[in-house]
Amino acid sequence: MAQQTEQYAPLWEGFELLQLMNAVGKQQDVDIYRLLAEVEIPVQPGEALADTLTWVTLEQESQLYALIANVNQDPMLAFNHGKAMSIVQCGVLGQTMQSCESLLSAVQVMERYASLFSWKTHFRLHQITYEKQAAASLVMIPCPLDECSNIFEVESTFAIIRRIFHEILLEPPKLLAVHFKHRVHPDVKAAFSQFMACPIKDNAATNEIVISMETMNRRLPYGDAAIKEMLLTLCQKELQGLEQHTSLLWQVSHFLETCEHPTNIEKCAAHFCLSSRTLRRRLKQYGTSFQALLDQYRFERAKQHLVGSQVCLDVLARELGFSEVRSFRVAFKRWSGLTPSAFRQQRFEEIQN
Repeated sequence: MAQQTEQYAPLWEGFELLQLMNAVGKQQDVDIYRLLAEVEIPVQPGEALADTLTWVTLEQESQLYALIANVNQDPMLAFNHGKAMSIVQCGVLGQTMQSCESLLSAVQVMERYASLFSWKTHFRLHQITYEKQAAASLVMIPCPLDECSNIFEVESTFAIIRRIFHEILLEPPKLLAVHFKHRVHPDVKAAFSQFMACPIKDNAATNEIVISMETMNRRLPYGDAAIKEMLLTLCQKELQGLEQHTSLLWQVSHFLETCEHPTNIEKCAAHFCLSSRTLRRRLKQYGTSFQALLDQYRFERAKQHLVGSQVCLDVLARELGFSEVRSFRVAFKRWSGLTPSAFRQQRFEEIQN
């Protein structure tokens, strides 16, 4: 069993894992006990999973989620799982969203306390103009895991969000568009189109849900300012508990995703009040390094820009912290096996086909 100093996953995330484990175990004949063993969760065949998953740590939760996503053979699983979830499973965060005065306020709460929704995910809310009307763009930044896990998380989360919007509005939300960065399976795309009741675009620049400001400004039937303030206090306490014990690995990954300028290990270490030597040593305990995490972030960021925009390589190289475009080309070919230009052309041809 994990030491008491470790932070355990919220019970509702344990419920989510339980649902997914049952799905791949019963429907796809996956040996779920093998998956549990891989993340060092002590459970014997026949033992009740519900009791075991109550004690999953945050690290184990992420590792297990990634394993499930990678062994899954059902393209509809993430969508069906998300659609079946409810605001009840969101705990105090869900209650707080229900108590808000408007959908906009509820989404702002979800953005602020995203770690309580899914401790590894981040949201960014922007006001935009979409097809000549005022709208809000809710951008999702998934956990920096492998591509398969990210796709699974995005599809599941977007279905959950649509379900939550329906529950707090007491009617289906009017969405303008849903964008996915990855290529969506045709069956999944059709299901999302029907469920979201709006256009679905894949191979987009970002993962986002676009909602009209008219819908965002809708009053919520259960809005109560006094209850909201009380629940926000509980949300803050839960968030502080997570932030205090969340592993350094995830904190560094989040730092790289959110810092506004190119960084290095010295700046990152200073952000966490550590020496660069200590940061190297602690990351080594996770089997990684600052350079590996930085490369992973740069690679994902580069792919996003190469596919979603026409930014020139000189600008992209500077944004990612490379001193010259040649260094960026060499690094990108090491990561992907292709030059940036070849990668952009390949993805363009895939989209055209």
